[in-house]
Amino acid sequence: MRYSDIAEALDISRTSVSRLLTTWRTRRTLKPRKPGGGNKSPLRAVEREFKALVHEFSDATAEELATLVGEKLDVQTSRSSVLRFLSGMGFTLKKRSSSPRSGADRMSSGDAR
Repeated sequence: MRYSDIAEALDISRTSVSRLLTTWRTRRTLKPRKPGGGNKSPLRAVEREFKALVHEFSDATAEELATLVGEKLDVQTSRSSVLRFLSGMGFTLKKRSSSPRSGADRMSSGDAR
């Protein structure tokens, strides 16, 4: 059969037919490959020390943590890498900077004596 006939019968593009047949010819399977690749975080090598920094400087911003990691652990990293690593470790970030709590904890002027 021609690629265009196969494409029409399967309701896919001719390019997809070509790609699938090439995959079949080279790998003898159409199963997708396992995901892979990507860069491993340089913070993995210093995870324990990184956690200690996070606890010691708990109010530091991600930018400040990235700088501290560079200075104290001699690992160059970025703000976004720090954020991803913190997220992977289960840490969460505050949505805004510290401010007084609202609601019942506030005293009205009539409460003070």
